[in-house]
Amino acid sequence: MSILSILHKLGSEPGRNGKITILKQHDDNQTLKEVCRLALDPQVNFYIKAIPQYTTATNFEFVELGHALQSLRPLMERTVTGNAARAHLATILGSVSGDDAEVIERVISHDLECGVAVATCNAVWGKDFIKEFPVMKASAFGAKVMENMKYPALAQLKLDGARAVASNKAIFSGNGKAFDFCGVLETELARLVPDGWYVDGELLVVGNDGKAVPRKVGNGILNKALKGTITEADAKKVRFVVFDMIPIADYHKGGHRATYQSRWMALRKLIKNQMENDLKINNFIELAPSVEVNSEEEATEVFNTWYKMGQEGIILKDMAGPWENKRAGYQVKFKGIESCDLICVATEEGTGKNTGKIGALVCETSDGKLRVNVGTGLTDADREKDPSFYIDKIIEIAYNEVIATKTDRGTFSLFLPRFVTVRFDKDKANLFEEVKQNGKG
Repeated sequence: MSILSILHKLGSEPGRNGKITILKQHDDNQTLKEVCRLALDPQVNFYIKAIPQYTTATNFEFVELGHALQSLRPLMERTVTGNAARAHLATILGSVSGDDAEVIERVISHDLECGVAVATCNAVWGKDFIKEFPVMKASAFGAKVMENMKYPALAQLKLDGARAVASNKAIFSGNGKAFDFCGVLETELARLVPDGWYVDGELLVVGNDGKAVPRKVGNGILNKALKGTITEADAKKVRFVVFDMIPIADYHKGGHRATYQSRWMALRKLIKNQMENDLKINNFIELAPSVEVNSEEEATEVFNTWYKMGQEGIILKDMAGPWENKRAGYQVKFKGIESCDLICVATEEGTGKNTGKIGALVCETSDGKLRVNVGTGLTDADREKDPSFYIDKIIEIAYNEVIATKTDRGTFSLFLPRFVTVRFDKDKANLFEEVKQNGKG
């Protein structure tokens, strides 16, 4: 069976488990495995925004797809760039069959168009087949983590955008995909960030009033930056609110022992010095709003103040905490409305006016202990999408409470779940233990 035929079969399968079954039937197909890796590994970049025009040759034997994929390496390593890179890709596309050329186009576009993403591939070929991009996350509020919080601590505004880390050469999403902001934000970061360092923060999109637009709207624009289709006008609406600074080498090793206080002070100094030299940076990069607090009560007061102003909440940070690639106990989320990130494993068809459209997304925690059907919050445009758009994607869901299911003992669901958005910047769903009750968590 050709690779394109396998992709078509995967695209016609509506459920994640069914897709895993199909991939396992072909798990020894090295070409399929390489197609999935090149298309889905966020650290693979071909540095080409659009597929060039090409003509399929008819006067010689076609090159095998596996060999053609190997010929993409000069693009990935940037030994050929610009017009030479486009010509190189056109030659590759013209040397293979029409079906294989379509597969290569999907690989270059980082979209296999069949609803298969990193989590599904890792379920078939092992959890390290496509390695996760490091990221430090905050823990949900709870008595246990708060017992260990040291004061004074830093109450930092919890931002409702997309996580990103940036060097002076590139900007990556929370799952390691490269952003392209038409050189707007890149130019500012090149002047700000020292060699060998990442700054960590949140990308927001602002409207004409200078205020952040809702996440769903902002994510739509930021997603274009991942696909290389964002306009310069939209790129100028993006703000990078930064809150940490980590050496790149330590970041990819998974740990940096310097305290958060030292990292925060170094970042503040970096921003201050750059603004003194070039005030323009303030248009695109800023420090996360922060308040020093001396107790949980003071932290709660800060949370209540910002929450009443319409903000999502705060992250309370222990100033002695190191940087680690995990959900850290020394950084704690205070939130007003709970949300969680679940993986979409299937879709259900709607009824009535939604017949023939998506009625609900079937979503689970990564360990399968919580399962919920989510239809509320989906717009007409959301419902009209092909089911493969959602399968294996991470879905952010707002909810009021975790509840036990009536039919399956020991399993759980959510009370009043609402679809928020597809998290293009994440590849991993929450574990059940990470899904918390409503309150400061």
